[in-house]
Amino acid sequence: RHFRLREGNNERFLGPLAALRLVGRASRSGRLEGPRRLLERDWEAFAAGEEAPLHYAHAELWVRFLTEEADAAVRRGWRAYLDGVRRGESVAPRELREHLGASWDELASSFEGWVLEEAALAGLHAEPGSEERVRGG
Repeated sequence: RHFRLREGNNERFLGPLAALRLVGRASRSGRLEGPRRLLERDWEAFAAGEEAPLHYAHAELWVRFLTEEADAAVRRGWRAYLDGVRRGESVAPRELREHLGASWDELASSFEGWVLEEAALAGLHAEPGSEERVRGG
């Protein structure tokens, strides 16, 4: 579910809208890491610190992109990768990229294009300093 709440002159975004807004803002400012770097991050670096909300939002949207929005060949590769993981095969980023059949740069470019398009369609503006909360929904 998407939530946009107005409280006086302020807007708050919850759930996927907050994730989309946060990742879109990071993309526009050049702070969004590529998928390989996100996947290679150790757990403590992913989940701790002030960038943790961005990492969670990025991961949430990355999975949605691979599951629903990427081109058909990438979606098939994602499903094949998940099938392999279920069978106990490696979860390493290299295996994921091989299943997806595209370079990290191609995947990052497609993902960021999709994020920016979705943010524009949702009417989201990425001004720094506005309140956001990323929470599943």
